Amino acid sequence: MVSIKAKPHQQKFNIVVREILDEEDLKTLRFLVRREIIKLDKGWTAIVDLRGMRVLEQKLTRYVRELQKIFIEHGVGRVATLVDNKILKMQLERLGEETGVNEVCSRFTNERDWQQFLTEASQDNKPSSERN
Repeated sequence: MVSIKAKPHQQKFNIVVREILDEEDLKTLRFLVRREIIKLDKGWTAIVDLRGMRVLEQKLTRYVRELQKIFIEHGVGRVATLVDNKILKMQLERLGEETGVNEVCSRFTNERDWQQFLTEASQDNKPSSERN
């Protein structure tokens, strides 16, 4: 299952990927990301849920690298990624070092911590008169 949705009024980009089976799945994901990402202004927040994803074969990691580069090129302000596979998390971190996305990315293996981070990030984006 893949769900990609830009929310321009909130400057958020929601991505849910439950399973990638092959190169065609990653090409479709890349297409969908490119289609939606153009709706956002510089500084947007990516909310990425990769629970259930398995480690990618080495030949497929180039697509993840491309996706991370697309994020950087389109002005991502922050990325919050939830992943429940520790090896996949390490794979993403290694690729993020290469692309520079680690500078703006926080990765979580605990959903509660991820949700807390997203809540705090939303508060940071509100004008001070609207914060609690």
